[in-house]
Amino acid sequence: MLYREYRLIKKFVNTNSLLTIAQIADFLNVSARTAYLTINGVNDWLAAHDLAEIQNVRDCGYHLAPENYDQVSQLLESEVRQANVDLPRTERVMLIEFAVLCQAEPISLQFLRSLTGVTTRTVQSDLAEVRKKLVSAKLKLLSVKQHFAVQGQEEELRKYTLRLLNEIQDTIVQDKIATLMPFDEKQRAKVERGLLHLEQQTGHYLTDDSLFQVKQFIYFSLVRYRNHCYLTAKADDVNAQRYHVAELLAELGVSQEHLAEESSLLAKVIRSRQASYPLKIQGSNELYLLAGRIIKNFVAISGVKLANSSLQKQLYTHLIAAKHRVKYQIQFQNSETIKVQKKYPELYLMTKQSVKVFEEYLGAKLTTAEIELIALYFGGELEKVNFVEQRAAKHRVLLVCGSGMGTSRFLQIRLEKLFPKQLEIQIVTKQSYEQADQIEAELVITTLPLTEKNLPVINIKADLTESDIQEIQKYLPSLANSEVKHASPYVKATQVLDIVSEYARVENFPGLTAALQSYFLDGPENQAKAERQLGLSDLLPTNRIVFKQGKYSWQEAVQLSGELLEKDQVTEAKYTRLMQKQIENYGPYMAIMPDVMLLHAKPEISPQYKQPGMGLIYFQQPVSFNAQTKARYIFSLYSPTMDLHVNALTQLTEILSNNKLVGQFKDAQTPEELTRLFIQATHRGEEK
Repeated sequence: MLYREYRLIKKFVNTNSLLTIAQIADFLNVSARTAYLTINGVNDWLAAHDLAEIQNVRDCGYHLAPENYDQVSQLLESEVRQANVDLPRTERVMLIEFAVLCQAEPISLQFLRSLTGVTTRTVQSDLAEVRKKLVSAKLKLLSVKQHFAVQGQEEELRKYTLRLLNEIQDTIVQDKIATLMPFDEKQRAKVERGLLHLEQQTGHYLTDDSLFQVKQFIYFSLVRYRNHCYLTAKADDVNAQRYHVAELLAELGVSQEHLAEESSLLAKVIRSRQASYPLKIQGSNELYLLAGRIIKNFVAISGVKLANSSLQKQLYTHLIAAKHRVKYQIQFQNSETIKVQKKYPELYLMTKQSVKVFEEYLGAKLTTAEIELIALYFGGELEKVNFVEQRAAKHRVLLVCGSGMGTSRFLQIRLEKLFPKQLEIQIVTKQSYEQADQIEAELVITTLPLTEKNLPVINIKADLTESDIQEIQKYLPSLANSEVKHASPYVKATQVLDIVSEYARVENFPGLTAALQSYFLDGPENQAKAERQLGLSDLLPTNRIVFKQGKYSWQEAVQLSGELLEKDQVTEAKYTRLMQKQIENYGPYMAIMPDVMLLHAKPEISPQYKQPGMGLIYFQQPVSFNAQTKARYIFSLYSPTMDLHVNALTQLTEILSNNKLVGQFKDAQTPEELTRLFIQATHRGEEK
């Protein structure tokens, strides 16, 4: 069974709802054609087990027969246990990591082969990658006669596993590791009850993702403890939370001799996980004041005024957990929920600069993933700017999200902005939803698998794709005359393909797809939309690309960059002074990559300047902004709106993140060559 077939079956069983072909393609991160092939593969598997195939309800989507859910789930578990699912390399490496970390005694190559279902050569190649990853955590993979074990301090080994648990969530590895940590239902129920009691006693309620990580960490720690792998670091904290943690571990069989060390580490892990509700502010709290300073920095850099009170409480709660992660050296390394740095580069850069006061307070740098999580809070507030809430009758909606307040708030504000007259959204955790006897809502929108409670449930991705928006529209009849429209040529073409594939065999699938997309793209609405979409080549004409020899200070470079825009009547001298002031106040945070600077500021000039524009100067001798930051390529950007600003920056970032295009960019000798490159890159982006 292919991994994408396994994922699709899990998705059907967990969501218990109809999925359009666009949603399936989004979920699997594949083309529509591959989505159809995946459905065919699943149907072959279902037929081999005498089960009904996936059904297609026209104009609604695909689904599995609900009466087969239990049987399908059991069969899928069997496929996982027997290693019949074709694992991608990333998942194999994580599974092998967890297997060797879990066991105290060396684990055989033969066992790893049976666990992953691949050849000896492939396992050996995966082990080489495991060895490389462990070195970064000061751990060592030992190999003796084709048996493998991890060597290192027990506390470091467990912290490394905690980071790994964050990565394996919602992957097949999550299902596979259950066989490595054999706990019966009674023992698991003890853990559930103990954590619930701990939350009630401390008021620190964890997000669903955090709760998963803590539970799995407890199971892993107990396996290590029962294999006589003991913590040696002395317990260095005494508080009420650790007392309750010690009670739980004692009930699970940890002896008095090791209870202090085990409860100390687990209490640290729990304190470092994200809370699902804002925590109470006690007295003159330094972190609460720091949250206010971070917001103030962001407002100054972005030029956007934000509603401070509720944001400060939420950010304060986040900083508490982030502080503990830094202190205990268990920062998040990989955040896949929303790739902020790639999708919202301007938001990431502004946040990175804003949190420097927090880094100074900690005496340590935050990882990219940690900065991305903080950026989500600001992303949600930016979405809310200039949005006036409508007070007409609305549909009551529950939003169930497990990734924390930042992600939940970001999603809530995006949905309210898309459907201002239709949705009244309340955020709840999965735990609260599952425990509620009665749900007072008309619709449930979730990023997690949920139990059905006689309400329509829509499963969406954390970054809210176009197909997710279309699925929500189906449940809101009043949207028929709404101003919110998301019918792209791709979606329209997919809807036609749904019908065609049901009644005819398509010989040239790519050709038909391209023809349909072209047909819908030529409509007058799409032509008007295309005219409104300014590409990088439109914003940066050849006459505003200049090559400079000689040595220049950063102040002179900013002045020259501003004059390029002034000369074309894009801005006035006041804007140039604002760009220089940004660097004087906040440093060269505008460095978007090595050797490249993007100058900009919040427009505070005459309303006559309504058109966006860019300039570019190549300095043969690098311009020094400080000891750490130098740049040869200095872009200047003026945009009257945030949307155009982000659109231009996104296009530029996409070009500069492509190694081939970067090579061509740096090899260019004339303004004309650079213009041609921008035009080609823009057209290539439109074709994707």
